[in-house]
Amino acid sequence: MSKVSSLKRLSRNHSIWIAANPLRQWRTSRDKKIPQAMVGNCIGRSTQAVRDYEAGSYRPDAEAILSLATLIGITEKTLRRKWNQWLTTKPNF
Repeated sequence: MSKVSSLKRLSRNHSIWIAANPLRQWRTSRDKKIPQAMVGNCIGRSTQAVRDYEAGSYRPDAEAILSLATLIGITEKTLRRKWNQWLTTKPNF
């Protein structure tokens, strides 16, 4: 396999992984389409913070998890479990 095709495959796997983020799935579900900026405003964080959470660059702290769980309508424990499960499936680069 060429280097270019390997990079494309890794990029595609990473995109699929990001799409599986619990916050992103809720935010972009068919009946919602909520902008990252609106989520940030609702939880007292910047748009960039929400973007970083969804990309797996940063993990939400306890306060953000509680705010996100409340916004999404699930328990903090459930969101933590989903987030941790998502993180364990991160593709290797």
